[in-house]
Amino acid sequence: MNLRHILILILTLFVLFSCRTGTLTENKYIPVNAQQKDSIIIPKTPVYDGVHIQSSVVINGYTDSTSCYTSDSTKVYIHAKDSIHNAVVKLFTVSGILVDSVKTTIFPQKIINGKPWEDGYGYRPTFTYSPNKLISGIYLWEKKIPMVVKTRQAKTITVLYPSNTENAYCESGAFSMYSNPVGAYKVSFLRPILLAPRTISFLEWIDITPYRSDINFIADNDLDNYSYLENTKLLIIIGHSEYWTRRARLNFDKFIEEGHDALILSGNNMWWQVRYDKAKSQLICYKSKTADNCTDPLLITGGWIEEYLKYPIIKSIGADFTRGGYGLKEDKGWDGYKICLNNSPLLEGTKLKKGDIISLPSAEYDGAPLQKFDQDGYPVVDNSILQFNKIEIVGYDLSWRDFPTCGTFLVMQKTKSSGIVINTASLEWCSPCGLDGKDGKTIKQITVNAIDKLLQKKSVFSN
Repeated sequence: MNLRHILILILTLFVLFSCRTGTLTENKYIPVNAQQKDSIIIPKTPVYDGVHIQSSVVINGYTDSTSCYTSDSTKVYIHAKDSIHNAVVKLFTVSGILVDSVKTTIFPQKIINGKPWEDGYGYRPTFTYSPNKLISGIYLWEKKIPMVVKTRQAKTITVLYPSNTENAYCESGAFSMYSNPVGAYKVSFLRPILLAPRTISFLEWIDITPYRSDINFIADNDLDNYSYLENTKLLIIIGHSEYWTRRARLNFDKFIEEGHDALILSGNNMWWQVRYDKAKSQLICYKSKTADNCTDPLLITGGWIEEYLKYPIIKSIGADFTRGGYGLKEDKGWDGYKICLNNSPLLEGTKLKKGDIISLPSAEYDGAPLQKFDQDGYPVVDNSILQFNKIEIVGYDLSWRDFPTCGTFLVMQKTKSSGIVINTASLEWCSPCGLDGKDGKTIKQITVNAIDKLLQKKSVFSN
């Protein structure tokens, strides 16, 4: 055997070993400035030899947990149109960048559970995947099946993905918590649930910023464990973060009270109290004190504004949906925020001044308790209710919820020693109406200002 034959044999063995173990060339991420996006050259990611399928071949699927560590593995369940041996199933970022692939057999699946919305679909596992080459993030199998990857490494920023909200609204298997005439009380995470639509613009944008390599992405149920927060400086809440457990709220408040900061890029926040089953595969929310048979009165599911839960939303984030309401119903507002301040540090680099409007058509807002509107029509916070050390409204929009309401983009500090909470209070901040909307450039600049100033412990108040 000559040298050429030996080299060919070594190469062949390497390829076979790589296909069997799932080893691919590492695709390292290099953070770039957002203005450089158009000049980025994405290296072609190597994929396995096999049948390269189109994403349309995959009908739906899910993973076996709401999030997984980079050092662990997760089962992936795929329902395909046809049975294909040696199919190459590809993994993408939300922006559509190919980062990995797996060679496996895909096949049509059957729903085996009688209540699939509650007990899960019961698909057979398609393959087991270890994301050990990935950084923490939100990924999509064949651009359809979300997978939240987290890390055990300490990161400066933690981003909370609204997995509870997406499960609550998901109708896979016939029912969601919003189905008519009666919504489900329990919904399973083990069924096809799409990527949260109001997170897409944020996830695409953050991927090309310098922050990207120092972020840990977690799912809602991870927030029940304070260890995910104790080594981070900033918590960013994105999309539509509506369904919270009591433990998650307690951990959020503890995080702020210990001097850490939060940036809320979401609206209709913390509206419902929920529980999980023991396996954390079900989200439970009866939305009624009388319907829930929980023996612990503080864990009964229902709206956090209910007195029996003894935990007002405004005490955590300074605003709630009752006071904010619907932004797209007929009202006297501007489908965006009217600026209240001339010198807010959050507005640096935007040229915005008092009275200017940020276009941000929002389906729902949260609003702060208000004392009155001043002689020029600007809202005045009622801090006698909140009793915070500092609070100020950066912008506001008139809205409606069976009565006139007011959405408020605010900054707050509960005590002199606690951290800062910046609450944009809009359902659309991270959606195509916000970060990618008419005033997307301005909204991105405000978001960068908020992140930078919180991380650098600079003032975010106008005085």
